Amino acid sequence: MHVVDLDARTHERVPGPDSAAFGTDGLVHEFNDITPPEVGSPMLVWFDDMDEPQLRERWHRTSWVRRIERVEAAESSTG
Repeated sequence: MHVVDLDARTHERVPGPDSAAFGTDGLVHEFNDITPPEVGSPMLVWFDDMDEPQLRERWHRTSWVRRIERVEAAESSTG
């Protein structure tokens, strides 16, 4: 699951039980750019490298979007 706050420009990856683990799982970080979420397509998320933010930009391709849900700010893990 991915929690994306388009207003705050933040992204958080919360892997499911069958997902591979990444070092940034559970971390809320600002993204530089994102492809619009669309059911049936993956999202691409660009963000600054955590170790060298001025030198490097990273990107992540999500799995295929299966569902999009609006989360109210009070319920969101990104605040």
